[in-house]
Amino acid sequence: MTKILQFPEDRSLRNKLDGMREDLEELYDVLNRIYQAVDNLETDISKTESTYNEVLELYANAVGIENIEVGYLEYATKNLKVSEDGISWEKEPDEVVFTPWEEDRDET
Repeated sequence: MTKILQFPEDRSLRNKLDGMREDLEELYDVLNRIYQAVDNLETDISKTESTYNEVLELYANAVGIENIEVGYLEYATKNLKVSEDGISWEKEPDEVVFTPWEEDRDET
């Protein structure tokens, strides 16, 4: 007479879970390293943008703001104001400047 043994299903599932848990730990570790690399990259970009703005402002003062090549403005992160009078640096964000507008009145 042959005896049939039940396959230990719970052990198989447990082994599968253990393997998947290890995989997830590795994936999360990689993801955390990517987040750190992105954070470092953003910090480097911010520093370089700040220096770029300073050098661009020196250049603008040397050649005149109206003579800055358009390509140099591509990476400028400092606020610029473009108007019919030309290009100028805007006020610092914490400075509020109010310029009243003229009301259009129909004088009849």
